[in-house]
Amino acid sequence: MSRLHVLRAGVYRRCPDAVAIGLQTATGGFGEHAVVPEQQVHRLPDGVSLSSAALVEPLAVGLHAVRRSRLRAGDTVAIFGAGTIGLSVAWAADRAGATAVLVSEPSRHRRRTALDIGADETIDPREIDPVESARSRTVDGVDVAFEFAGISETVYAAIRSTRRGGAVVVGSDGYDRGPRSQLRDRNSHPRRRRPRECDPRNRL
Repeated sequence: MSRLHVLRAGVYRRCPDAVAIGLQTATGGFGEHAVVPEQQVHRLPDGVSLSSAALVEPLAVGLHAVRRSRLRAGDTVAIFGAGTIGLSVAWAADRAGATAVLVSEPSRHRRRTALDIGADETIDPREIDPVESARSRTVDGVDVAFEFAGISETVYAAIRSTRRGGAVVVGSDGYDRGPRSQLRDRNSHPRRRRPRECDPRNRL
């Protein structure tokens, strides 16, 4: 989708010129000051601390992933990777009515946190095969699998743990060598280091 089509459609998140400030730009992120387009600045409501505000983006990503998966009440879920976003998916899936939320994560601390916020079971993939674990607890695999670890093994495990007709949401990036590149979004490509303004209000 071209930049013109993106802006006309109002889906600025798919703009081919978009970059992540602080990750794909020379300044920003941890800097004391950063210059960003006006439409990307949001004033925090009174009473919202900076530490709480820092969770807005990962929580939004997790909630968006659950919504895109079309998860329904009663569905079973497997989550691969329990970083901040993977944990937010576990939280959102539980509150969306998932009957079973299985989390595969090597970190003991993250597994404990996943249980605290809504996961029903966690496993260490170094000790237990997550695909066998997911299939042993369901009829023919989970209804929805989420991948947030960013390695080819977890992408394939997410696919194999899902039943026929189920959904797999891949939210990570970084598995771009060999056959793994086939799983990448067709719109993914090296980003420019000089950001351009992708604002749906601009009509060019």
